[in-house]
Amino acid sequence: MNFIDALPSIVFSARLSTNNDIVFEGCNQRIAHYLPITPAELLRDANVLFNYIAATERETIKKSLHNAINTQQEFRCEVEFLNALKPSLWMLLHVIPSGETTTNPENTLTSNSVTGVITDISDSHATKTSAIEAANHFLYLQDQLPDRFYFKDRNSIFRGGNKTWYRFHGFSNLAEAIGKSDLNSLALTPEVAQITFAQEQEMMRTGIPIHWREHHVNEEGL
Repeated sequence: MNFIDALPSIVFSARLSTNNDIVFEGCNQRIAHYLPITPAELLRDANVLFNYIAATERETIKKSLHNAINTQQEFRCEVEFLNALKPSLWMLLHVIPSGETTTNPENTLTSNSVTGVITDISDSHATKTSAIEAANHFLYLQDQLPDRFYFKDRNSIFRGGNKTWYRFHGFSNLAEAIGKSDLNSLALTPEVAQITFAQEQEMMRTGIPIHWREHHVNEEGL
């Protein structure tokens, strides 16, 4: 077994054909560990690899790889492979310009080439997916509460909150509120917004929390 075949990732080289199609020129044996494909099959037909990518993403991945070869630009993306040799196979595709040109066997075309590395990220992807699901569940629960929950960055810019909170400030949805501040609130006067900003900046500077803060924003004291 040579060094390339001993690597834990799939490694390949690719160029463009006379028909401007993607052609794989080399691939290590690692591909057979993840997909029912041999290197020889991939070299004969590039589509044997692309056919394992979901149809909704297949053309996007092909265009990105084609562009990387043509322009010699690096790119990376996460790809889900279907019907693989392991369930839920997510891999990171990293394409690197080789800085070299290759000539096809007919000596009719000189093309740029790239080196690609495909690495199994299934475990980390599953962890990330679980974290996102947990966060979404937490936000869903927050949206069911009548109290206002929110968080800001160090410049007192809104970065998130629940439905009660953004509706209180006059925003129709969370996306509309992100990136705004109390100065954009329909519920707070400019004076109150400025006081709030000053208090928050002081709190972050000193590290001393404010446990109680009450805003009276109308004649009813609400």
